Amino acid sequence: MDNERGDLDRQKELQANALARETGVTMNEALALIELVGPHRGAMLRVAKIVQARKRGRTP
Repeated sequence: MDNERGDLDRQKELQANALARETGVTMNEALALIELVGPHRGAMLRVAKIVQARKRGRTP
């Protein structure tokens, strides 16, 4: 059971790292987005782009 949780945590970290690199959000923001929208790549990208645009003072 602990091994499965570790695998899921590593997978989430890899997803967050990729999302942060691709969209410019921070690693913490990426982890939070994954928690909010789940591991659905399209949804993560869409929300991350909104977050990044708002940080820059623009609306998507």
